[in-house]
Parts: sequence; structure tokens; C-alpha cells
Amino acid sequence: MVSKISSRIDTADQPHCSTKSRQIGIWEWDLVSDSVYCSADWKKFHQCGALRTPDQVTQFVHPDDREKREELLARLRAGELEQLECEYRVKKFDGSWATVVNRIYAIRNDAGKPVRLVSCEFEVSSNDHNRPSAEKDLLKLRELNERLHKVLESSSIGIWEWFFEDERLVWDEKMHEIYGVDVADFRGVYDDWSDRLHPDDLERISAENQCRDESNQQIAAEFRIVRPNGKVRHIYSNAYTELDKHGNPARTIGVNVDITERREAEFALLESENKLQRIADHLPGMVYRFVLDSDGNIGWSYLSSQARQLFGIEPSDLIVDADLLWQLIVPEDLDRLKEKMHLSAKEFSGFFDEFRTTSSDKGTRWFQVNSQPQKAEDGDEIFWDGVVLEITDRKEAELANNVLAKATRIKDEFLANMSHELRTPLTAIIALTDGLQQGMFGETTPKQVECLKIVEQSSVHLLDLINEILDLAKIESGQSELNLSFVQVSELCKSCLNLVAPQAKQKRIELSMKAPSDLPMLCADEKRIRQVLINLLSNAVKFTPQGGKVKLEAETLSTNTTGLASQTLRFSVSDTGIGIKADQLEKTFDPFVQLDSSLTRQHGGTGLGLSLVKQLVELHSGKVGVSSEIDRGSCFTVDIPIELRSCTEKSTAPEVAESIGEAESPDPALQTDPASDQPLILLVEDNDLVANSIVPMLEFSKFRVLRAANGKIAVEMTIEHRPDLILMDIQMPVMDGFEATRQIRAIAKFSQLPIIAVSGFAKLEDSQRCIDAGMNLFMAKPLRIKELVGNINSMVKDPNINSIQTTGSAHRYN
Repeated sequence: MVSKISSRIDTADQPHCSTKSRQIGIWEWDLVSDSVYCSADWKKFHQCGALRTPDQVTQFVHPDDREKREELLARLRAGELEQLECEYRVKKFDGSWATVVNRIYAIRNDAGKPVRLVSCEFEVSSNDHNRPSAEKDLLKLRELNERLHKVLESSSIGIWEWFFEDERLVWDEKMHEIYGVDVADFRGVYDDWSDRLHPDDLERISAENQCRDESNQQIAAEFRIVRPNGKVRHIYSNAYTELDKHGNPARTIGVNVDITERREAEFALLESENKLQRIADHLPGMVYRFVLDSDGNIGWSYLSSQARQLFGIEPSDLIVDADLLWQLIVPEDLDRLKEKMHLSAKEFSGFFDEFRTTSSDKGTRWFQVNSQPQKAEDGDEIFWDGVVLEITDRKEAELANNVLAKATRIKDEFLANMSHELRTPLTAIIALTDGLQQGMFGETTPKQVECLKIVEQSSVHLLDLINEILDLAKIESGQSELNLSFVQVSELCKSCLNLVAPQAKQKRIELSMKAPSDLPMLCADEKRIRQVLINLLSNAVKFTPQGGKVKLEAETLSTNTTGLASQTLRFSVSDTGIGIKADQLEKTFDPFVQLDSSLTRQHGGTGLGLSLVKQLVELHSGKVGVSSEIDRGSCFTVDIPIELRSCTEKSTAPEVAESIGEAESPDPALQTDPASDQPLILLVEDNDLVANSIVPMLEFSKFRVLRAANGKIAVEMTIEHRPDLILMDIQMPVMDGFEATRQIRAIAKFSQLPIIAVSGFAKLEDSQRCIDAGMNLFMAKPLRIKELVGNINSMVKDPNINSIQTTGSAHRYN
């Protein structure tokens, strides 16, 4: 079959002229790039170098022949002709003119559009000596055809012919191979082809054949066939119809190419692209490709469908006109985005930013863009593949958090100031009460002593209320931290009972304890746990009638959860008090709740104590519980897990020296050493009431006292009088205590001068700031004169002391 079709190619005629001819050479014109390639023979004939453009070829054509040649080439380029043959004159290397015949073929793409023109030129002459050259050229042409046959045989291209006169179909061997049809099964009729069309393509191809204009000699189609074994193949067909002398179709010759592998690859790629598109469409943000070309133009080449949801604009519209989005972006954000984009292109750095859009229907919305730049392989174009996410909710949450943080900061500042303002007058009240009780201002009658105790108790109660409010506010704001250490449980229980013993003694309440000495060490904040137990014991005493009982018990409980054994330490505080109603138990640990809130209630309080207990226990990953029976008593339990923690043997944080609620003890601190000279104390205090209450008691304790009303005066008086110790207030006008301490410490001779911070601020961080500023000890107002005098005596006797940490029983620990 190949021989039948190829025979017509082998006998291709030379140019139609009566004279002998010889081949000059070939040239090829790439219509896509508008560039020209010329063979070595062609350039040798014209004695020229490398050519690049069609105009450089045309310059060798005789001026009188150029118009005719260009007209034919234009028709060939427009697709009106499949090939052409024309005769014209060209300039030879010696300047003479030679007549040539030019045969030009058009090579088309899959769509049938001419993409290249291939030309073969022959010189025609009547001289006999040109005959051997022409015969030699013909031999070369036949050799070329033979090579073409070999290429066709080794390729997947099949050649076929259809003869209109006798309706006969001719296939070469490659066609049989493509269709999977044996030669014996081939009848050479139209049905040999149509019966093997895929059923889904048969109707379409038949309709195209019927509607085809017979004057259109070029035919191109794509369809599927079904082989006898049932396998489907994709075919591309391209054919040319020859006309007889009457202009009627005589024969169609064409090629079929098996493009199955290409089509399957395309389908796989399309499916992959569709999958990626579906993924992109379901992502919470808009996937995009943004392009910056070599001319500085910017825009999108791809946008996912999320552009419609995020910005209300169709992706296709944005690709055409990027200004549709630029108009929505806040101007200052848009300027910044473009500046960052050009910086990203210059430095090839990541492009990350946030921007806002505004519209009448959706208001202001926030977005985040994130991408990386890449450079196109075939040019100077830079593109960014990235994603745009809407972050409006996050921004609104951040704004709300900022407002909340500001409110919390204002609240903390308010509480700190309130602490200072409330503690400052209490200092004067408690200090003067202490002085009167100690007889510093003369003898007092028994009735006066009784009244002074009432004043002292009321002051202590007021201080307790202040401390509870500040503690609860600090824990709820998340600012409270645990200072963990190993705690000996039985000793802790004993000390807590000792603190409530005076209160219980007044009501003849029996206190008892069950806490074996072999209980495991508890890793906890000792001060916080102590505060929990004291609050529970104080409540038990308060709500137990005279003659009742209160018991503190500590024990270990073993649990087994999720297959892991663990231990819990349980503290129990039980009483024989008034009890709690069943419907009120769930409110027991709520803040600001008094279970008996009537105007006739017998027991006072703010309702903060148990809420504070619950908060402190939960800070230790523990839990609280309560059981109660009316008129029979209550039992409060505190369960704290015994587990390995990052626990130090001894707390290293500075402590707040505070002795409110401390049990009575001998008072050696008030006795000064008669053999010593009177130490000089510089009291730095701006409040006259506080100063006037402290100075007499210091003088009574055999100290000489100077007073400075602010930090600036304190620095000056320190240099002038060289005191033995300074009592430094923190919050003062002109210069605060921190700055005054720093300036005093900067003077070499005062680097070891003892300085005690005295402040109405009572947070742990306040004490740490004082130590960091160079003070030796922090004492929170209100002061107890005996402890103050004791600390002064200790520090004056040991001038090299760097930091003193005092311990004592207190209702409040920070």
C-alpha cells in the first residue's frame, strides 16, 4: 500500500518549463517568528552571508518581478493556496540576472493555519551543460523522498486516499496498524472507516462532512476510533482534496496521526488542573498569580473563584481590569502594597502584608496577602503565586482584646492606686494605735486600752477586705503566679491553727488537728495554701456557735484514672456550725455572694473569701468541695495533686514584710541597745499623717529622725546628713522612691547604706522593683511598729547586709 501512495511522490515533476534546470537551494520562512533560514547552496549561489528577515531574501529579486511574487506569497500565507510555483529573475553573485522557478509549500498547524513556508528554487537555462546538473538534482530529490518514506514508516502517521469517481478507499500499512485492521478484513469502502468511528463522534463527524464547503480543499478533524479489540484511540486527520479540470473533487489524500498518548496526557493534566481548581475554590482564601511584566505593567493572570466571595468581583473581570480591586483598597494601604511589591521584585523577598477594603455595603474589611516572587524562564516577567485571606474577624478580635487589655490595665492601675490610698491612712491609724497601746504617749486607762483594741481590730478587718479584693482581681486577670517550694504539711497545719486560736478562744471553740508527720511533702506555694487554710478556718470559727468544734485534717488519697495511679493531698476543715442550705451550696464559691444577705444577718463579710479560696486552689490544679447540713455543720475540702513539679527547695522571690493578724509575742524589737549611739533615720514620706504617726514611735524607740517630703530632698539630705538608714516611700511628688534610690546608690560612699522601701503598693512585682532599684527590703503599709523597729535594728547593726527577707504570719501574701 505504501508503494501505491509513494509512487506518486517519487515521480514528482521538475518545474514546468521546456528548458533544463538545476536546483539553486532552499529557504524556509517561519511565519510565527517572521524569521528566515537559507541553505548553504542558496547563500553560495547569491554569495551572501546569513539572512534573518524575509525582506533580505526579497532584495535579490528583480524589482519588476517583486510585486507578482509578493502577491502569490500573500495568498499562500492567507491559506488560499496549498502550494505555488512562480518564475522570476534573481541577481547572481556576479551582478547578472538569472531566471529561476520557485516552488513554495505551506506547512500548517493543527488548526490548519500556515505556520511555515518552504521554498525550493531552480535556475532554468537552455545550455546543454546544465543537463547533468538537473539530473543530479532529480537524483537528490528522489533520495530525499526515500528518506521521507523511511520516516513515515517509523512514525505513527498513516496515509490514506479516497477516490471520488469509484468511491474507493486506499490505506497504507501504517493505517492498518493504527486502526488494528488486517489487510484481509479491509474492503476499501467508506464503511471501513465510518464503522470504526466512536459512536459518540459518528454523528458529529458525519454532520461536519455534510456541511463542508466543497471549495474548501483543506480538511482537518479530530475523532476517536474503536479497534476490534474494543480499545479506543484518539486520531488527528489532515487531508487535501485535488480537483479535476472541471473543478470537481477527484481525490483526497490525507494523513491520520494516533494522538492517544497526547490526549490522555492532556486529559490527565486537565483533571489535575480541575482538581487544583476545586481545591483552590474551596480554600478559605483567594489563590492568585500576580504578574509584573518588563514594561512595568501589573495584573493577574489567574484568580480563584473566591475573588467573587471576598471582593464581589468576577475573577475574569479582575484579570481584564485590576483597577476594579484597586478602587476598593484604602489608598494608603494600596500605596504601601505597590511599594512592597516592587521591593519584593527587586530583592526577590517574600511578599507579606495586610490591607483594608471599604465599600458601602460591607464597610471596612481586613485582608492578608502572602506570596513568593518567581521569574519567568522565558523572559523578564516576574510573577507571585500566593493567597489572600480575610482576617476581619481576627482584627476585630484584636481590637476587642486591645480594648480589654486597656481596660484591664486601667483597672490594675486603679486597684494599685486604691491600695496605696487606703493603706496610707491605715498606716497612721494602726501605728498610732500601736504607740498608744505601748504607752509611747503616756499612760492609758483600761477603758482606753479596750477602745484601742477595737480600733486595731477594725483596722485589721478593713485591711483584710482590701487584700481580698486586690487578690481576687489579680488572680482573675491572670497576673498571679505561684512561688513553688516543698511544704511540710503537718507544720503548715499547726501554724494555721495557731493563727485562728485567739479568735476561737474568744468563742470557747475547740480546735483540733489530724495531720500525721509522715505525710508526703507538698510542692506548692506555701503562702497561698496557708491563705486558703486560714480563710477556711476563720470562716469555720465565725459560723460556729460558742462552745462548738472546728477540726483541720490532712490525708492522702490514691486515685487511678486512665490506668495511671496518682496521689492527692486532701485538706478538710469541718465545723459544728450553722450549716448551709442545699439549694445554696452551688453558690458557695461565687464572688460577692453572701448566703445570708438579709439586713438581719448575724455574720459580716464581703463574700470574697471562699471565692478567693477556689481561685487559689485551682491555680494549683486542684479543686474544692463542700458538704453541709443545716444546724449540724459544714465540711470544706481542698484536693491538691501530689506530682513532680519544677519546685525549688526555698523561695528566692523577695517577700512582703507584713504582720497583720500575727499572734501576740514578746516585743524585744522595741528595746534598743542602751550602749549604742542613737542611729539617724531618714524618713522619706510625703504624707503628713503617716509621717506624724511614725516619727514619734521611732523617737520613742531611741532613734533620731529626719524627714524628707520627696525623693529630691531625700538625695540632698542623704549627702548632707549621712543617715544610718533610710525609710523610702515609693509614690511621691517631684521624684519617686525608685529614682531617689538609684541616685543615692550611684554615690560610692552610700552604696551599702541600708534602704527600706515603705509603700502602699503591695504586689510582689512592686517589691521586686524596689529590690531591683537597689533597696534592701520591702515593707507594705500599714506598718507594725515592732516589726519596723526590729528590721531597723537588724540592718543598722549589720551595715554590709544586702537584702533582708522577713517572714511572718499574714492574711495576705503577694
